[in-house]
Amino acid sequence: MGTLDADPKPRRGVDASRAMQAVGAFRAFGGASFWIAPNLTARAYRAGPVAPDHLSARLAGAREVALALGPLLSDGEDRSRWLRLGLACDLADALATLIGRRRGEIAPATAALCFLTYAASVTLTGAALRSCDGVR
Repeated sequence: MGTLDADPKPRRGVDASRAMQAVGAFRAFGGASFWIAPNLTARAYRAGPVAPDHLSARLAGAREVALALGPLLSDGEDRSRWLRLGLACDLADALATLIGRRRGEIAPATAALCFLTYAASVTLTGAALRSCDGVR
């Protein structure tokens, strides 16, 4: 199990502990929001209520919480791997949003808010990755 202070070491002026805490808090808040209050979170994205059973929203929320905790509870190359998996999920989410927007399934305002969220996640995750030793 990793600790935030023991690994990784800061590089390029980025404090590793703060970068990890920021990306963890960002993902955990988003994931917990979708799991606990899927309709409220969807309305915040101007998407309206989610599916009646809330399954998709809660599955996505659980994934985000796992992606928040994985890097916080690991160290070294395992931490970097978790962070890269988070980036891959952000890219897949952005692609899914783009496809949905092109098909007319997602409103422009909703797509814009989603892309802002992905950009924030990618920025925080990138900062955490750059601050890790052993990132390739």
